[in-house]
Amino acid sequence: MSNEWKRAEIALLLRLKDQKRRFIIVEPYENGTGRQDNVWKVLLLNYYEALINVRSFADRMKGKYPFIFDLEDQGHFDKLKRVLSQSAEYRIYVDGKLADADIA
Repeated sequence: MSNEWKRAEIALLLRLKDQKRRFIIVEPYENGTGRQDNVWKVLLLNYYEALINVRSFADRMKGKYPFIFDLEDQGHFDKLKRVLSQSAEYRIYVDGKLADADIA
């Protein structure tokens, strides 16, 4: 994992939701390890304002059925919060430049 990636935090989700960057998609990190011997799976978080942009990204993903989270959907928001705060199975990272930037 490159130093440019930072662990995603709930504060980022709140900031994105407030700034109407509501569509989130996570992708498996190619060099990450799978869940075996109590090792977690690494995912990279991407966010978008427009649904068309996130769908375009999803179409290019290698996974068969990528899921698009909508932060305006309380169930989606709660699921992401739970994974970020409690998951022993996954670690979700975001580009450090995006995590630190004042997303305006």
